[in-house]
Amino acid sequence: MAETSIPSGDLNQGKLRQIKKLLANGEINKQISIPHREGLSLRVYPISRKNPQGLMTFQGRYRLNGMQQRIDYGHYPSIGLKQAEEAHRNTKSLLERGVDPKHQATEGTLQELSDEFLNRLRKDRKDPEQAARALNADLPRRLLRMPATEITQRQVSDLLQGVVKRGAPVAANRLLSLLKQVFSYGVERGYCEVNPAERITRRSVGGIEQPRERNLSFDEVSTLLTKLPLRSIDARITSTTIDIHETTKLALWFLLLTGQRSGEVRSMRWYDVDFEAGTWTIPEQVSKNGKAHRVPLTDLGLRVLEYSRQWGATGTYCFPSPRDPDRQFDEKSIARALRRHYDELEIDPFTPHDLRRTFVTRLADLGVAPHIIEKCVNHSLGGVLAVYNRGEYWNERLQAHQLWDRQLRMLFSPRQEPEAQNGNIVQFPIRRCE
Repeated sequence: MAETSIPSGDLNQGKLRQIKKLLANGEINKQISIPHREGLSLRVYPISRKNPQGLMTFQGRYRLNGMQQRIDYGHYPSIGLKQAEEAHRNTKSLLERGVDPKHQATEGTLQELSDEFLNRLRKDRKDPEQAARALNADLPRRLLRMPATEITQRQVSDLLQGVVKRGAPVAANRLLSLLKQVFSYGVERGYCEVNPAERITRRSVGGIEQPRERNLSFDEVSTLLTKLPLRSIDARITSTTIDIHETTKLALWFLLLTGQRSGEVRSMRWYDVDFEAGTWTIPEQVSKNGKAHRVPLTDLGLRVLEYSRQWGATGTYCFPSPRDPDRQFDEKSIARALRRHYDELEIDPFTPHDLRRTFVTRLADLGVAPHIIEKCVNHSLGGVLAVYNRGEYWNERLQAHQLWDRQLRMLFSPRQEPEAQNGNIVQFPIRRCE
């Protein structure tokens, strides 16, 4: 995309939203820099394996000792334009006093360290906002205000034990891993001399994690689908309908139908769907193993997408945030919805990822060969097969998805299945940004 396709002039909120939408649709395919004023600019990085959603970074340019320098202030939308402008004013104030802004924070607080860590290194993460949410949620203000060099191993351990005591041992282990990275970066940058989290082990925090085995039986799948019926925008609400947002219900159906990962479904764009061919392509930048993956869409899958469009998915994403059709829904929103309604669902608790395990396990029960199931969920084949077998098994995968589609139809009451227009799935045009 040529840089001239973005309106000239200073940045503003409308322009930032437009750039974000173009980036999400893959229409920015090279790194570009968009000037604002007085040395502040926005650097835009296209979608890549390291940045599956692309990246928009506020940067400041300045000259020191005759050399051109550049400093990052943070990523949009984590920080807004006003925050970036304030940070750039601080940079100029430091320069007037003869201080290099890049070296100002080397003896800073844990807050400054964590901010710099996220702003400078999270471009290497597939989901940088997940790290930001974890640090913002669990780091108390008293620690954030302390100089990073004064934080002790005991304080870090007590913080992690507090997370364990609230019933979240896995989250505590994830936070430990993240804090080790933050303090390791702090040592490199001179915030602290030692890493206070380095010698803390998972065994002493959340314990050794065991792989989950939860998967839904055929009876449980039947109950789930009956409790969360597919419903068009014109369908009548019944007394048995559970009060979960329709987009969330549809995402649950799609997770169960396709067996793909929750993050891949969250990132699913209309741009990635070929309705004529009946396929959804997961880009390599989004898939966990870094390989593009083509998923067959059965009649039920197409119907779910049709209803999602009816219920408001008119922007970039097929299953958007209820508040903004151009934003993905939050990664925890489905899990939260399930937790609120476990009693009404009348089945044992499960997570969105357990639906992927259900897809794999029940296909095996239906007699689908293991290597075909592995290909259906984009797992790499192991052993000799990984070296010599490069087949994609498209026809076999298509048959497996069609078999699963028929099985799901049998598992919920026919009277709950909405009638499709003229007996067929309604087709509709894909909306693309011009």
